[in-house]
Amino acid sequence: RRITPIVPVGGRDDRILVGVEGGLLELTSTDGRWSSRDAVDARVIYRSDGDDPQRPYAYMRAIAPLRGDGRHVLFGGTVNGPNDVLSLFETTNGGLTVRRVPTPMGFIDPRVEQALALAADDVLLVISDVDAADRRTSAVYRLRRP
Repeated sequence: RRITPIVPVGGRDDRILVGVEGGLLELTSTDGRWSSRDAVDARVIYRSDGDDPQRPYAYMRAIAPLRGDGRHVLFGGTVNGPNDVLSLFETTNGGLTVRRVPTPMGFIDPRVEQALALAADDVLLVISDVDAADRRTSAVYRLRRP
């Protein structure tokens, strides 16, 4: 699968989160040096369930770890073709459960382009959308959680 973003987890140099086509992976270097493929463990955090609209086949472009252990993550991207809803997801338990994050904004064809965690419950998102003239523009949104 094509790799999109790579994000470190909590300042650790032995663990990263990797966005791929249709999923999100956690990679851990077992020797701490990233010396070979044999010294890397991979764990799936999110995998598309095919045609399930709650778990679409999305290209993950944005990853924001919200805790130092990498178990609470906000992530998202874009599906291939029109995006009827925002492909923004959250897990608080390392992928055991993943939920779609609802948005009150009215988008036409939204894509999550980037995510940056400012704090555990405060994230900046770059979301692109098309306007009535079919031009794609991007804007920065702040997502704060109570």
